[in-house]
Amino acid sequence: MVGFMRHLRALAQSSNASVLVINDSTSNGNNQLNPNAVFPTTRKPALGPSFPFLTDATLWITRRDSTMTGCISHTAEIWRSKTTSSKRWCAFRSQNGFLLPPATPTLEGA
Repeated sequence: MVGFMRHLRALAQSSNASVLVINDSTSNGNNQLNPNAVFPTTRKPALGPSFPFLTDATLWITRRDSTMTGCISHTAEIWRSKTTSSKRWCAFRSQNGFLLPPATPTLEGA
């Protein structure tokens, strides 16, 4: 795994490209909360605890409960980064595979 990730890094640097490695998640075991997550979760990256140290950034995307029909809410968290602060997050929505614009708050009495 380490050799493969080093090869990907060299390829990205030589071609001036970004490489995305998509990883699945697995249970954290014994229902223990993952200390790396901003929001409580019992999930962790499937490739193991050393994998985030082989990347420039680890982004954790989760699906959240949605109150809107046909719309899916997500949270993206920066678990680890070499270039910016970790433990930051944002929320976004999608529908039919497309990102939706941010919801605009309604003004009461308008």
